[in-house]
Amino acid sequence: MAFRTFKLLCVDDDPVCLEQLRMALADVSGDFDIRFAQTPAEALAMHQKNRADIVISNLKMGETDGISLISQMREVDPDAIYMLLSGQADLDAALSALNDVHVFRFLIKPAEAQTLDIALNAAITELNLRKLRMISFASHNAVERLSAGIAFLNENRRLIYANDAASRILDTSGLFTVGSDRIFRSTNPKTTYEFQDFLDGVRASAEAGEMRSVFRFEKPGDPHFVFASTSYHPQNGQNDPYFSLVLSNPARISASPEIIAAALNILPSEARVVHALSNGGGLEEAARKAGISVSSARTYLKNVFSKTGVSRQSELVQLVTLIAA
Repeated sequence: MAFRTFKLLCVDDDPVCLEQLRMALADVSGDFDIRFAQTPAEALAMHQKNRADIVISNLKMGETDGISLISQMREVDPDAIYMLLSGQADLDAALSALNDVHVFRFLIKPAEAQTLDIALNAAITELNLRKLRMISFASHNAVERLSAGIAFLNENRRLIYANDAASRILDTSGLFTVGSDRIFRSTNPKTTYEFQDFLDGVRASAEAGEMRSVFRFEKPGDPHFVFASTSYHPQNGQNDPYFSLVLSNPARISASPEIIAAALNILPSEARVVHALSNGGGLEEAARKAGISVSSARTYLKNVFSKTGVSRQSELVQLVTLIAA
């Protein structure tokens, strides 16, 4: 499974501190495209030319301070993750920045590799959660920017929306048919009935969240298949209830538990449960595959919900799917 490369921009006007940060980042896990700037002006220009996903800025710099720099950078990209590096003596100023310019977190200098690893994993989790929220809020413009296949169905399986990636899967996989009535069907009638039963189960378990939330579309004798990670979204204000589907080649969500643990910053034991769920099983099957009791699996799942901010199993599985998108 190939993770997206996250663009990380680091700025510090002290060459020694910048080199220390460079050395610490060399021991950090994850796939990052790292750039370094020695002045705030240079960092802002780099951000304007090629927006960073994550920015780590020193707080006190001669030309300007990190708070002012982040404020300017936010005008370029308000959705990036911004962090501050500060000395112990500057703790009060750094804390005020958490609210003043919405700094994601601050790091005490010199930041060690383990501290950076934790902070960057948390930032990546937040960026991926934002993708998931795009689906939850049904923002078509935002969803269109995702490389994952995203589709929305109403409660009668009518296709409300599919982004470009989903449309390609629907048109070229040979596993789906969407007629003039826009009803979402499998090319195998039996699978269509099974998928309807699956959707009914997802809707019924939206609160309990312990039924499987991944459906496998396939044809007899054909090795090719597509997973649909599915969530149900009840009526909210003026929005009618609908299902969100993340359509994916199974290899996209078959990351090892170790990769899932690193991406979501969760324990290996918790990641094993998430791994089993993301490959189509329910909680009982996940417990069996992880070699633990259902009660323990349920506890692990609650811990993962707390750590990631996700509240339902189906949304968690979609998050795992979106990690690589």
